[in-house]
Amino acid sequence: MSERTAIRIFRGMGAFMLLLGSAALVIAPLEMICFTWFSEGGRFGYEGFGFGSFMFGNLAIQILSYYVIALLAIPIGAYHWMLRRSIRPVMLALLRIWWILGIPLLLVFLFVLLASKTLTLGVAVVAFALALLSYTVLPAILGRFYRSESVGQVLERNHPGPARTDVLGVPVLTVVGLAVFWLLGLHVLLLFRGLFPILTGWTIGVSGLALIDGAILTLLLLLWGVMRQRRWAAWGTLVFFGVQTVFWVGTLMHTSWPELLEILAFPPTEVGILDGIPLQGWHLAALVGLPLVGTLVASVVQLLQVGQNRTIQG
Repeated sequence: MSERTAIRIFRGMGAFMLLLGSAALVIAPLEMICFTWFSEGGRFGYEGFGFGSFMFGNLAIQILSYYVIALLAIPIGAYHWMLRRSIRPVMLALLRIWWILGIPLLLVFLFVLLASKTLTLGVAVVAFALALLSYTVLPAILGRFYRSESVGQVLERNHPGPARTDVLGVPVLTVVGLAVFWLLGLHVLLLFRGLFPILTGWTIGVSGLALIDGAILTLLLLLWGVMRQRRWAAWGTLVFFGVQTVFWVGTLMHTSWPELLEILAFPPTEVGILDGIPLQGWHLAALVGLPLVGTLVASVVQLLQVGQNRTIQG
């Protein structure tokens, strides 16, 4: 691939990211109207809709997702358009994050797909193939592109010298991105009355909110240390995510779907809809456990890199 082709692809991806981020930034505030639709007197209103209900949390997560997309896509698109070398390790880290987080997202997509009553065999095959390609082939192609010599030469010529992201390295940036994802996930739990696992069961309400708050503050401290490549932070992330994996997987494994719905105490209308979903505790354990285990692996790789960097500096 020639350097001119690399520049065109790079800037084309930048333009796409800028458009995607801008669209998400426009849609996010417009989605706020959905809260009025489900509130009392709205077109889809029902008794019990509000903070702590499933639909309230679902809408809040959707709106948050739009803002996250905008926050990521706009600067990433701009850095692509400007041919900044700092974006290269960031994109390689994001591809690793997609490999880690894409498994549960793919499982959720397939579950929703198979649960559809109007699904035809042809549509199912095409959708499954596209989902599989987006998780396997597309990341491999993008990874090869960003590691290519042509891209490296273009970025080096436009911005000589190592950038801050080059110094941090892909393993550290991967853990940083995963830590931010889990920080957002912990905040999502606040929308559902502070539900939090304690291995022997679940805590909810004030005690659950206190545990979530402690986890958020701990992860923020670790994130600060990881950004500075501190060895204690590298070990800390390994311990933190190890404990989270044990608690979430262990608690979900002996919690049935009806039991979880009873703990969450959703409104009767929502329980009537959600109760029919054929979920088991081990389904949820796999859904949460797989990305947590992937985060643990990324933390080990980060720990090895930090140790290697300190050895070189020493």
